[in-house]
Amino acid sequence: EKELVVSENILQKLCDSAKIKIKERIRVKTEKGFVGIYKLEQDTNSEIHMINVNFLGRVNAGKSTLIGVLASGRLDDGKGDRRSFLLKHPQELIKGQTADLHVLFLAFDEQGKPLYPRNPLSVDERKRILGIARKIATLVDAPGHEEFAKTMIRSVLGAFNQYGIVLIPVDDEYELIMSALQSTGEAKLDNITREHILLMISRETPFFIVLNKIDKVSEDKLSFVLSVVKHTLKRVGKIPLVVRSETDIEIVLKEIKRNIIVPILLISTVNGTNIDFLVRILGNLEPNIS
Repeated sequence: EKELVVSENILQKLCDSAKIKIKERIRVKTEKGFVGIYKLEQDTNSEIHMINVNFLGRVNAGKSTLIGVLASGRLDDGKGDRRSFLLKHPQELIKGQTADLHVLFLAFDEQGKPLYPRNPLSVDERKRILGIARKIATLVDAPGHEEFAKTMIRSVLGAFNQYGIVLIPVDDEYELIMSALQSTGEAKLDNITREHILLMISRETPFFIVLNKIDKVSEDKLSFVLSVVKHTLKRVGKIPLVVRSETDIEIVLKEIKRNIIVPILLISTVNGTNIDFLVRILGNLEPNIS
C-alpha cells in the first residue's frame, strides 16, 4: 500500500503539470498487491483558445502544401509531398488537386510556440497534442479548381471562419497579369484571385494574402506581382502591409481584427522563407468572435 501511495503522488504531479484532475480514485487489493484505478478529466478552468482559418486560392496555388507544412513543421520537397497529409480521395492523389474540404490543425502551448506531431495522420498523435495544447488553429483547405467552386464557397459561407488566407502563386500570377496587360492594357490580378479577395471582404472576414512559391521567380517578377496586389487592395479600401519584421508582426496582431489592414506575406514552402512569421502570427492571433 505504501508503494501505491508513492505512485499516486507521482500521478498527481503529472496531472498537475498537464492541468488534469483526478476525479475518482479506487484501490483494489489483490493476492499480488494493490491496484489503483483512477478516472481523469481535463481541467475545465484551463481555457483553450481556438481560431478557424480558411485557405483560399485557385488551383495549384499551394494551399494543401502550405497547410501540410504548417501542421507538420517540415518543409516541402518541391514536389508537394506535404500535401499528402490532406488529400484523401483517389482522384485527389492522382491529380494532386483538392476536390473536397479538408482540415488539419496547428496547436500551440501557453507561450504560443507550435506543438508539432511526429505524424499528423496519427490519431494517437492528434490526441496527445490536443491534450496539452492551449491554443488550436484549425486550418481549412478548400478546392481551388473552377469545377469545385461551389465547395469552396460552401467552406467560406457555411463554416465559422474567423480569419482567411488568400494564396497567390507568384509564378502563375505573373504570367496571368502579363496576359491581361497585353490584351486589355491593364495589369490586374486573375479573376479567381479577385473573386476570393472580394469574397473575404463581403464576409467582413479579416484576411491575409500569401504570395506563395517565391523561390520560383526573380526579384523583379515578385516586385511586379506585389505592386499589383497592393494596388488591388487599395482600390477596395484596404491598407496592404508587407510583413518583413517582428515590428510588422506586432502591428498585424494589434490591428488585424479591425479589418482595415491586409497583411501580405512572401512565402516559400520549399526553402522556408517567412514560414516562421506565419506560424508566429497564427500562434498569437486572438479569436475573432463578434
